[in-house]
Amino acid sequence: MNDLIIKQGKLINGQIVDILVRDSKIVTIRPDAAKEQQATKTIDLKSQLYISAGWIDASYPLLSRIAYLLR
Repeated sequence: MNDLIIKQGKLINGQIVDILVRDSKIVTIRPDAAKEQQATKTIDLKSQLYISAGWIDASYPLLSRIAYLLR
């Protein structure tokens, strides 16, 4: 059984995919991967939200350093 299924997420190229997560790791990203699958939690994005790789807030290290220096 999967820990999490994210259904019908939209990739940047417009393709609709499902994501299966097990033991905190992505095990599958493909269309209709959630068919006949079960999970502890399911999130349905209804083809309206985009999925992308993790984003890094590059300003945080700089701002935290400035705040430290201004003490």
